[in-house]
Amino acid sequence: APAEPGGAPPRPPGGGNGGWIRPLVAGVIGGVVALVVLIGLQASGVVSSPDRATAVQAASDAKAASDAAAVLDRRPEPEGGSELSTPAERRQREATQAVAAARRAAAVRRGAAS
Repeated sequence: APAEPGGAPPRPPGGGNGGWIRPLVAGVIGGVVALVVLIGLQASGVVSSPDRATAVQAASDAKAASDAAAVLDRRPEPEGGSELSTPAERRQREATQAVAAARRAAAVRRGAAS
C-alpha cells in the first residue's frame, strides 16, 4: 500500500480501530433511544412505573393500617357511658376535669383565707 502524504504509515482496512467503535456508538445510541421511549411510555401511563405501583401499594397498606388503628382507638368509656371516644378525647376530658378541680380548690382556699 502506498504511503499517505506527510509520511504517515498506511491505515489498515476498517479504519484501524479494530472495528469496535461503530458497534459501541450504535449500542450507546440505541440504549439512549430505548431509555427515552421507556420514559415516554411511563409518563403517558401505557407502562406502569415501578415506583408508582409501589406508592399505590404503600398508600393502600397505610389506609388499611389507619382503619385498623381507628377501630382499636374507639373503645367505650370506663365509667360505663354509652359514648365512644378516642384516647385524645379522653385526655382532653381529663385535662378539663383537672383544671376544674384546681379552680374549685383555689376557690376553697380563698374562702378559707377570708
